[in-house]
Amino acid sequence: GSLTLSNNEQLATLHGLEKLTQVGGSVSISRSALTSLFGLDSLQRIGGGLSVVDCESLWRLNGLGALSSLQGPFTVSRNPGLPQCEADNLLQALRARGYSGTSTTVDNGGSGTCP
Repeated sequence: GSLTLSNNEQLATLHGLEKLTQVGGSVSISRSALTSLFGLDSLQRIGGGLSVVDCESLWRLNGLGALSSLQGPFTVSRNPGLPQCEADNLLQALRARGYSGTSTTVDNGGSGTCP
């Protein structure tokens, strides 16, 4: 199945998903109050795409560091608090692990810096 977290402005944490290691379908996160993706720390494989869009409060993609396999499109866009380098660094890490799929990383407008 897929994991979709959408249109939930009250969702501020992904606590409770720490043991999730794979999703057979896509992972889609949009329009939430999340500031980071902590809680997905064990997620290693996504059988479909990854989409993180329109998350106004998101400022870090921390939590996806274990992700080593993505089979569908990579989209991290329209997150006004997220520094562009966060999306670029995650994509670069996935590419280093063999990801060759399509990617869209636009309109991430945060002014923070990346490690």
